[in-house]
Amino acid sequence: TCCRPQCGDGCEGGWPIEAWKYFIYDGVVSGGEYLTKGVCRPYPIHPCGHHGNDTYYGECRG
Repeated sequence: TCCRPQCGDGCEGGWPIEAWKYFIYDGVVSGGEYLTKGVCRPYPIHPCGHHGNDTYYGECRG
């Protein structure tokens, strides 16, 4: 994905040092689905709730 000025404007080519600073100071998702245990930083946003027989977490925000 790309990010805006807060981490180096990666959508426009970016500044690698700014992306690295964002990684260091803010962190990034390190794996696992929503509410997964045993990972350093799980994905923080619940999935949408209307995909067949999947667990319902609520409506998509958007």
